[in-house]
Amino acid sequence: GGRIDDIRLKDYRETVDPDSPTIVLFSPKGAPNPYYADFGLTADPGASVRLPDAATVWQAPEGAKLTPQTPVTLTFDNGEGLVFERVISIDADYMFTVEQRVRNEGDAAVQVYPYGMIVRNGTPPTAGFYILHEGLIGVFGDAGLSEVDYDDLQESGRIRPAAVNQGWLGITDKYWAAALVPTGDGDFQPQFSYAQATDNFQADYLGAAVRVEPGATAAA
Repeated sequence: GGRIDDIRLKDYRETVDPDSPTIVLFSPKGAPNPYYADFGLTADPGASVRLPDAATVWQAPEGAKLTPQTPVTLTFDNGEGLVFERVISIDADYMFTVEQRVRNEGDAAVQVYPYGMIVRNGTPPTAGFYILHEGLIGVFGDAGLSEVDYDDLQESGRIRPAAVNQGWLGITDKYWAAALVPTGDGDFQPQFSYAQATDNFQADYLGAAVRVEPGATAAA
């Protein structure tokens, strides 16, 4: 699936005790508290385009290792004329950059939409301190700051701010936050949602359409 779902902060611990466990920020499905970032592409309803999904096995160069000096490029060939690349970089301040590329080796143009999401399973314990927001958070253009508590999102199920061309969104704790910062041309559609069946909180965005002509490569 190419998810970013296993992050431990080696220099930070759960308590002031130097022997206490290190902070686990992201953890995969099947772990006690799944929490992860996912990226991908979607197409128009009814379009017959085989896109990467959560079950996709991406290929990486032998010996590839993600460091601030060495990005990693994951590749998936859908066998139908489209080759997808996901270039993952990280800087010294823990900022990941994920660039998605589509190479069209077929004979027909395709149109895709990039998306990103942060998913958290279960309601985490919160401090409950009135000046501290813990939950879903975002900044959306001229509308500014949006803060959504876990229980409010459980009630409403979904909150969709207006589409904007600048901003960010994510999930924040007392000490740590995970945020998505969409880039690229055009507006993106932000959204906060809660799925009762899986007890999942989600902050996500859907980007503007990217058209890839035959023989061309486009970044999404």
